[in-house]
Amino acid sequence: MKIKNAKGYLVGIIIGGTLMVSFQGFAESNIGSKIEAVFAEFNLVVNGETKVLQETPLVYNGTSYLPVRSVANLLGFDVTYKKDSRTIELSDSSINGDGEVAVAPTPNLTPQPTPSPTIIPRMTPLIMTTPTPTPTPTPAPAYKAINYIQVLKLNGQNYSFNYSPFVYSDINNNYFLRLDFNVVNMLLQIPTKEYNILNTDNQFVFGTIDPINFGFKYMDKKSIYETVGQSYNNYKFYNYDRTRMYEVNLKPNEEKGIINMREFTFDNSDIIIPIKDFFDRLGIIYTISIDDKEKLMVWTIS
Repeated sequence: MKIKNAKGYLVGIIIGGTLMVSFQGFAESNIGSKIEAVFAEFNLVVNGETKVLQETPLVYNGTSYLPVRSVANLLGFDVTYKKDSRTIELSDSSINGDGEVAVAPTPNLTPQPTPSPTIIPRMTPLIMTTPTPTPTPTPAPAYKAINYIQVLKLNGQNYSFNYSPFVYSDINNNYFLRLDFNVVNMLLQIPTKEYNILNTDNQFVFGTIDPINFGFKYMDKKSIYETVGQSYNNYKFYNYDRTRMYEVNLKPNEEKGIINMREFTFDNSDIIIPIKDFFDRLGIIYTISIDDKEKLMVWTIS
């Protein structure tokens, strides 16, 4: 286990893109309190298979806190957050409403009479048979998560990210970045070298990229109210001298700059932005390559 120093980070109850949970929950009287915690890295093994968490776990008072959505999905559960009651529901899609494992009905194996062939009278009789229908293939998902380790290549060496990007691809191998403001802020600081390189015990990388500015220096956020209780957010991301801009508008049915992977929710974990369009509009040169042997996704940004 490796612990990263994150003294000064204040952790509350996080609802939206990342929900945290541990085996020992906060007391109800502590809800909303601010605490000091540290980031931690763990080896996660599910049924003997090593899994990779895209969000970094936290440790507070000897208790580990893991992201609910990521862990639940790795264990085969669906996660539903009910905002009105602040309830997180985990459900197994293989279990029906009575608590029993759903079983497909037994097919009817009774032999069916073979239909008689249709004979069309001609000079030479021709027997016509019904062709066997071709099975319809199951369509591939529109977007697929890339579960490779994300690294930044600097001067020919690989460095890990303190905030690891979560990347998707489509059937045309276009890449999309989940809308995580910490990740976007870090990527925008790399061209201007506004980061520190932290030491790491991981012998497979030369260090960890840690952004210097945590106040979203290259992003503006505006909440736009349509009624007293109804609003939406608008974000503008800039290059280093604010001469270029990429806009994200989250107004329902008028979204801009993003793709919502789910039709009826605006949880940030389901919102992605096209990486090529994002960097092109900001005039930032980048490359992404895949190392299947080492299971790495390698970034260069300048």
